[in-house]
Amino acid sequence: MTPKTGSINGGTVLTIIGENFGTVITDNPVQISYNGGVGSTNCYVLTTEATKITCRVDDTIKKDAGESGTVIVFLKTSEEAVCDSSVCGGF
Repeated sequence: MTPKTGSINGGTVLTIIGENFGTVITDNPVQISYNGGVGSTNCYVLTTEATKITCRVDDTIKKDAGESGTVIVFLKTSEEAVCDSSVCGGF
């Protein structure tokens, strides 16, 4: 995932590289989760391909500066793909 950090004001465009993503924008919703499922922030999908998703982080960030979160991509097959914190960095 790039970039590894973003503005606490939202609006950052993330690029997520992976496998088995759907090719329809509604196939793979993306969220950034803080403290488990409590306080998640949406990342609105802009483009999607089988191996890449781009999304824009919601401008209603539910976290404090310096707090990190977990990027979760919901796959069309109803599985979750969680980005390892060593790869995703500050989100």
